[in-house]
Amino acid sequence: MHAAMRAGTATAVAAGRTARIAGARAISVRATREAATRQQQRDEDAKPKPPRKPAPLDKRFTASVQVRPADTPLHVQRRCGVLVRALAESNPRLALEQYTGLADDGHVGVLSMEELLELFRLLVSSQAVAKPVDRRVLDVLDGLMGSLIERAEREAVRLGGPSMLPPQLFHMLMQCRGALNETTAVERIWDFVVGSGVPATTEMLNTVLEQHARDGNAAAANALIEQCIDEGIAMPNITSFAALIRAFGRSKSPESASASLSVLDRVQESGLPMHITLFNSLILTLAKAGQMDQIKHVLTLMAERRFKPSTVTYNNIIHGFVEARRFDEAVATYKQMVEDAASSDVRREQCAPDSTTFSILMGIYTKQRQPELAVQLLEEMSKHNIKITTIPLTIVMSAYRAVGNLDGVRRYFDMISELFLDYDEVAFSTMMGAYVDKRQYEAALAAYQQMLEHRISPRQTSYGLLIEIHTARGDFEACKAAFDEIRTRGLAIDSHLLELMLRAAAAMRQPSQCAQTYFDMAGKLGLPITRKLFHRLLIAYLADSTKSLGESVEQVIYEQMKPRNFAADARTLEILLNFVVRPDLFERKHLGQRLLSATSRAEALAVSLAESGRPVGEADEGDHEAPGEDMDDGVVHFAQHRVDQEDRPTTVFTKHDMAMLQKVVNDVLDADDRGTKVQRLRELVDLAIARMRK
Repeated sequence: MHAAMRAGTATAVAAGRTARIAGARAISVRATREAATRQQQRDEDAKPKPPRKPAPLDKRFTASVQVRPADTPLHVQRRCGVLVRALAESNPRLALEQYTGLADDGHVGVLSMEELLELFRLLVSSQAVAKPVDRRVLDVLDGLMGSLIERAEREAVRLGGPSMLPPQLFHMLMQCRGALNETTAVERIWDFVVGSGVPATTEMLNTVLEQHARDGNAAAANALIEQCIDEGIAMPNITSFAALIRAFGRSKSPESASASLSVLDRVQESGLPMHITLFNSLILTLAKAGQMDQIKHVLTLMAERRFKPSTVTYNNIIHGFVEARRFDEAVATYKQMVEDAASSDVRREQCAPDSTTFSILMGIYTKQRQPELAVQLLEEMSKHNIKITTIPLTIVMSAYRAVGNLDGVRRYFDMISELFLDYDEVAFSTMMGAYVDKRQYEAALAAYQQMLEHRISPRQTSYGLLIEIHTARGDFEACKAAFDEIRTRGLAIDSHLLELMLRAAAAMRQPSQCAQTYFDMAGKLGLPITRKLFHRLLIAYLADSTKSLGESVEQVIYEQMKPRNFAADARTLEILLNFVVRPDLFERKHLGQRLLSATSRAEALAVSLAESGRPVGEADEGDHEAPGEDMDDGVVHFAQHRVDQEDRPTTVFTKHDMAMLQKVVNDVLDADDRGTKVQRLRELVDLAIARMRK
């Protein structure tokens, strides 16, 4: 037993000795390695080291950082550093935020030309793909472009002046302004490009021409093309001439069709290769002019040059028949289109019906006031696997608006968002118009504000509705502000907008000179002066308390209408007779609004009382229509301009008033003594003369 214990102890002692030897050997090896490493490090430290280089910067910004002023404040340097990083990472939001901060602090000058150029490219590129374009970013781009031009002029020796700025920057800015339909801004950029020596490209020319085409300014488009050809500024191509044809088509001139055909001859003489886009634009122009027979000639020219009708070609022809109210021929053309598309797989790709085709066909039922049939076409689109877009939905909205169905308009307006589609200006203007038709002006203003919140720029239709709303509210300053905003944005002023301003001036009894200013604007803008404009001007003169009847007749009819070959007609005489014999009717019919239905009046009253915090049953006595009020003419006063008959001052007519009215009576009756309306007015003439004598 003792021997066994001694043997075990000896074994343990031997094992421990072996472990200690192995551990000592491991420590020795580790110490040797560490010593070798320290020696190597000492040898490396003893060698001469090259100076340490900073991390390389982006080549686009290296020079700009080196020339940064030494006295630049620290916080400005930090903001510039963040801006450079945003440019390198193509982050337009961060870059815009930093640049705005520098601009607010007045430190834009610390940025170099390279940084400004790169910032402009980044921001304008972000807006080129943005829908809709952000007007606030465009305002920043305008200021940034001004800084670029100023810097180029100041450092002309080093940079070569503004003419050395990249043309693409100007073109992209023109496209962004064109997306907002700001013709004046586009023209201003073009004029600077041409005047400063920046190379003008054909793409720039086409952008300006497309803007003129939208406005229907054919004269400006034609003059621009001729100037470019004569002075060698930029050579027009097929797209340029197609835009010119569209400008003629939208000019609403009687010579638009013949002028468009002459453009086709000019293209042939210039030797440019024909393209189907040119023929499609020409067909659309002829269709809008109602010259459907001329379209057959264009189709023959297409066949001679081996062009087959495309989807756009058929759509333009169908559109022409719909506008001419030749609905049967429109449907027949649609059936021909379907048969052509079914003839082969190739033709199916070229001329199959699309969303635009069904949208045009819906116009038939809009004109016929049959919204239910327009809805059936929406269902037909789904059966053909054609994606429903915003356009057909807005057409259905217009169909329901035509029959006064506000609920239908709302339903399909909401459907746009339910289908995850984008709203457009037409959708909002249609919704506004439906509310205006029902005299729900607050709801119409809410729709307008909603359009602005969606960053959709209003066009002439929306501004016209806005003027109507402010007219009904009796706010002429708001009408002027809306009209001035149209001009500030560079949108085209048309005769309808001027009629609305004349109507607003008369309804709120503005001085006749105010109305005259808007009337004269038509001549200055080259707009056709219509008889309706003259009548609006005459009503404004009659509504001016400082003008007598004789002065109004003399200054409007005989000093302005006659020299422009507009003779007084039955409508002119009716306005004057209403002013003399039926002043109440004159105010309601010529200065007021259409009468609300009883239901609409009740709804409007309920809304007004609810907003005022009173129960509906506690209306004031004056909130209700007076019993027996004359409503047969379908018009009503403005509340702020209503004058009770017993409080109305008696109008005193002079011999000059009588003489001028008698002169108009003689002119009208001599020109047309057989018309039913003239015969009816004869009865009022004697009453008018008797009252004036009395």
